[in-house]
Amino acid sequence: MFSLTDLKRSYGRSGSRGGAPDVRPYLLAGKELAAQRPKLEAAIDWHRAHAGRKRAGIPQDQLAQLVGDYRLARCLAACLQSSFVFRAEPFEQLVRAAVGKAYRTVWHRLQQAHAASAPELRLHIFDAVNARSGGFANPETRGALLNEIAAPFGCDGEQLETLLWSDAEANDRLVAVADPPSVDALAAEYNRRALATLLLRGLSADVFLPSPDGAAIRRVYFAVKRAGLLCELSLQAPDQGASGGVWIHLFGPLEIFGPRTRHGDRFAQAVLELLRAFPRLEGSARVLINDREYVLRLPRGIADLATDSAASAAATVDVSFDSTVEEHLFRTLRGMERRGDTYEWVVEREPEPLVHGTTVLVPDFALTRRGEGAERRVFVEVIGFWTPDYRERKRAKLAALGGSVDLVLVVQEALAPHFADLPYPTLPYRRRPSAHDLVTLLERTYPGARRRPRRTAPAQTDAAAREEWEALFGAGAALPAARAAGKATS
Repeated sequence: MFSLTDLKRSYGRSGSRGGAPDVRPYLLAGKELAAQRPKLEAAIDWHRAHAGRKRAGIPQDQLAQLVGDYRLARCLAACLQSSFVFRAEPFEQLVRAAVGKAYRTVWHRLQQAHAASAPELRLHIFDAVNARSGGFANPETRGALLNEIAAPFGCDGEQLETLLWSDAEANDRLVAVADPPSVDALAAEYNRRALATLLLRGLSADVFLPSPDGAAIRRVYFAVKRAGLLCELSLQAPDQGASGGVWIHLFGPLEIFGPRTRHGDRFAQAVLELLRAFPRLEGSARVLINDREYVLRLPRGIADLATDSAASAAATVDVSFDSTVEEHLFRTLRGMERRGDTYEWVVEREPEPLVHGTTVLVPDFALTRRGEGAERRVFVEVIGFWTPDYRERKRAKLAALGGSVDLVLVVQEALAPHFADLPYPTLPYRRRPSAHDLVTLLERTYPGARRRPRRTAPAQTDAAAREEWEALFGAGAALPAARAAGKATS
């Protein structure tokens, strides 16, 4: 991201009466990229030419003069930090440069005195001055005092003072850590960061995906979930189904999580990932700049301007669950399934989206039981604590389904009355929902052929049970014949 003060941008009317004005980031594309190409080349060459020099010896305004724009120069310098960074020199190397031939002796004695870094050396000198002169070095006697402290190390006071502040920022050197990018790659990185700088302040986004299939809808939904955010999906034309296009409303950090926190960068990441994954996607985002709301237009193909960036792809956050409650329930169900305790209900993550009227809902789980000549498939939606506005939207979406699908709600106990009149069986919970109670609710609501839970041999299906057995009777202990044969046990 860039500092907001460094990002070049412009403002304009939204085109709708009473609507928020537009904000338009300055992007390096088309004619603008062609015009700025020599300056981007100059910025890359400037960094390459100054590699190895101290920060204090590099003219601060020289890059801005080459680029011709102070704010653009700072943004380009930020983009080039993946190839050129300022770093402090190793302290041992600084000792070698300061004392010359006596380097080995001085370095060894500094290590013995636990003064093998600039901060440690400052602490050592502070203790020495405190012991010799009550913590204050008179300017007239300062040089003699430093010489006295330096003598045991095998150097003089002037050399010691050079090392004393060697970690100052002005002494950092510009170091090339990777090959410099091409001009096009630099422009793409700049564009990505420019968009992300504004999306970081996002309130929400509304983007339109024309004629997606079910797999595309699931990819959209779970791309948002990987970023740890939420979204609502709705059909553009209910009579045409998904072929008429799907609107995606992505909730921003202020709308869902209260004051902007670390979720701001997740919001930016989620929008950029969607734009890259679906080139036909287009829409807009609401962003907050200096306490005023603006509209950031996201035209079709805008992600093409920022696709040459490996760093953005590496920044993907792998978050598979909305909450620890949802994750615990899923993993417990999977464990019960492996032990044969679910009456042959099979739990599935990332089920197909449910489409009814204008409503599109992607449930958290699906549980399927295959019987004789028939299959029962029940969806599960976990509802925990969110903002009142979000709960109202969730309730309206569930009500819009009108009981058209088999769906079970797992609802936090305090919120259960709010969803009680919906046509779905509900499992309330306090801290964590019970997977056993969920299976019991499924059996009671959707009865099938009654089967006793089937327990199979731990040696074959449950490694945890084998570990427990060996913990009691020792490693390698033989299982009972009934267990080893995989027979049912009580």
